[in-house]
Amino acid sequence: MRYRTFGRTGLEVSEIIFGGGWVGGVLIHQDDATKLSTLRRAMQAGINWIDTAASYGKGQSEQALGWLLKELDSQPYLSTKVVLNTEDLSDIAGQIERGFHASLPHPCSWLRVHRSKPDRAAPSARHRSRSRC
Repeated sequence: MRYRTFGRTGLEVSEIIFGGGWVGGVLIHQDDATKLSTLRRAMQAGINWIDTAASYGKGQSEQALGWLLKELDSQPYLSTKVVLNTEDLSDIAGQIERGFHASLPHPCSWLRVHRSKPDRAAPSARHRSRSRC
């Protein structure tokens, strides 16, 4: 496995990430034994980063990782995503806390934030972009 330094963090992450989403769907569609064996094999191959989100399988991916990570000999980096309601930014920290699935056993290495609605200027910007192609 090849690794790269993640930005300025100094963390060495595998070039291949184990995705917990719909594509492949191991953490969503497979039985528990298959989930565990697949994740163990990925770690043995040198993958040290798992990406998930509460929206993957309506929480199934994060729920599975809640117990799967406890079964591993090593602890990979973990990234997840939360959605911010940009219409109400009075409690960003609360939105982030509520966005984490309670079953995740340890803090995430990276948190990515998604907007719930695009900015009002975005559609016209996309339109201008398309017209140039």
